[in-house]
Amino acid sequence: MTIKSDDQFTPMTPSQIAPELRSRIQNMPRVPVSSALGRWFLRNAMTLFAREKQHDGVRIEKHMTTEGVALRVYMPTSGQIGAALLWIHGGGMLIGSAMQDDGFCADTARKLGIVVISTDYRLAPEFPFPAALDDCYAAWTWVQSSAQRLNIDKTRVAIGGQSAGGGLAA
Repeated sequence: MTIKSDDQFTPMTPSQIAPELRSRIQNMPRVPVSSALGRWFLRNAMTLFAREKQHDGVRIEKHMTTEGVALRVYMPTSGQIGAALLWIHGGGMLIGSAMQDDGFCADTARKLGIVVISTDYRLAPEFPFPAALDDCYAAWTWVQSSAQRLNIDKTRVAIGGQSAGGGLAA
């Protein structure tokens, strides 16, 4: 199904939630993802928290796939073991960015001695399925074609993600 406009996006109602979970979520703040203005606000608010920072023991590079997908590459400055992780951020495929996981990706690169590549996939509903999946695949092919330059063994690349990113990784 392709979502063409906001009037076709129907948020979940409390009656659609399992009864044993309803009491736990009724005090949660409502996230305004059903309107373009709400998504714009959330996406921009998230950028306030995701600022460029220096991470000891890691160099962060920015790259772009031939398909135009932005990537953040976290290179450990010492102890690299030749493996890599393609990381896919969460956010329900509606919000989020590769930069939101800078701390996690930098720590993982430094502690494990691996290269971590985080992808900025296109977000729904402006870019409906399979856009996000296509972007993640473009990131995968970029990692494979860049393996020698990144000093990684292309047979030692894992794919992982958080929340929606985990679904895209699967």
